[in-house]
Amino acid sequence: MPELIKNVTKKIYDFWFAKESTLSLGVFRIVFGLFIFKILLLSYFHWNEYYGVNGIIFLDRFINARGGCFLASFKSIFALSNNPQFIWVIYGLGLVVTLCFILGLGTRIAFIYPFSAIDKLYSDIAWREGSIMYYISLYDAWFRFTDVELSHNYFLSLITTYSSLILKFLFPILVWFKWTKYWILSIMVLFHISIAIVMNEFVLQFSVVMLISYTLFVESETIKKLLYKFKSKYYFVSQKLVMQNKVNS
Repeated sequence: MPELIKNVTKKIYDFWFAKESTLSLGVFRIVFGLFIFKILLLSYFHWNEYYGVNGIIFLDRFINARGGCFLASFKSIFALSNNPQFIWVIYGLGLVVTLCFILGLGTRIAFIYPFSAIDKLYSDIAWREGSIMYYISLYDAWFRFTDVELSHNYFLSLITTYSSLILKFLFPILVWFKWTKYWILSIMVLFHISIAIVMNEFVLQFSVVMLISYTLFVESETIKKLLYKFKSKYYFVSQKLVMQNKVNS
């Protein structure tokens, strides 16, 4: 039985982690990225017509039909702001991210944070004033502990709001240096765990995705060591159970 478990474990490990050429993945990345880039370029002249405040579908009507900005934003990112320039911010971010994807820059994950921070500062005065966390703490659709008085402290809101923005700007810089990588990754893990605890399930999904994406910044040797420790521990436990079964029988 232990031999069977060992063979099955090895096959699963080889299936997921055996060395394979990344050439096909690279070709796919470039071709697919160029295709998306072409769509964005062709959409330039009709971008405002499609997605503008007074486009084919009026933004106000769309938001009202979806039950408000909060619910509408899950259907379209353009519902996050009624500023006419917001759609061009999204367009520019789309071009930059697509180019990073084509070039194979690992920063395509890291850049999520600064782009997000820029958008927040641009589209919502509460982020610029440092009061966004205060307002979020009052809204039970976002926050789990609206009845906790401490969470409504304005000074605490200033600290958490600006700390969040600073981390988002620092992450794509510090994550590339060996002596700062695991420090910033550890801080961001704690950051997202904190979000998962205090925010509702909508934000929880985003935190889980970002936590998973951090594995892209961990060296393969480190991952192999962790997997080896896990396999050794599993093998030890399975052997112990086998010995116990033999003694009991």
